[in-house]
Amino acid sequence: SNEVGQLSNQNIERKLIKRGNVNIEVQNLKNAQESVEKWCKDFGGYIESFSENTNSANFNLRIPSVKFDEALNSVGGFGTVKSKNISTQDVSEQFYDLQTRLETKKIMRDRLKNYLTQAKDVKDMLQIEKELNNALSEIESMEGRMKRLSGQIEYSSVNIFLELPYRISDEG
Repeated sequence: SNEVGQLSNQNIERKLIKRGNVNIEVQNLKNAQESVEKWCKDFGGYIESFSENTNSANFNLRIPSVKFDEALNSVGGFGTVKSKNISTQDVSEQFYDLQTRLETKKIMRDRLKNYLTQAKDVKDMLQIEKELNNALSEIESMEGRMKRLSGQIEYSSVNIFLELPYRISDEG
């Protein structure tokens, strides 16, 4: 059925994946790192990965999407923002398409289970079981994709790169 196509954009909730990238110059790396960690926690996020060397530190964070704009607007507290990039990817079509196909697959799975109880002979039974197993593994893989997609929609990716000012006098 073509119900999804007929939904007007107003009553369909947009599914967006947001990403932010910020480069910040800081005076003290350790203090700035602690600030970023606290900031992330205060916004209900978590650190996905972290790396550091002597004059820089890099955070890959996940921040709840509902707090994304507010969070990104407050990064100036860490130091001097050298660059900030934000991108948004609309995955509504992909999301709702996957949701619809998953529902259809589940209906099919239930039908096949029902057929299995009514199978007249072994040959039918084996055929139905084979189709049922296919349906089950497709459902599993779709649910996995759905979970990943939902995760990306609910938690935005934020990359924060902290670096100390470049001082030539430090050499030697």
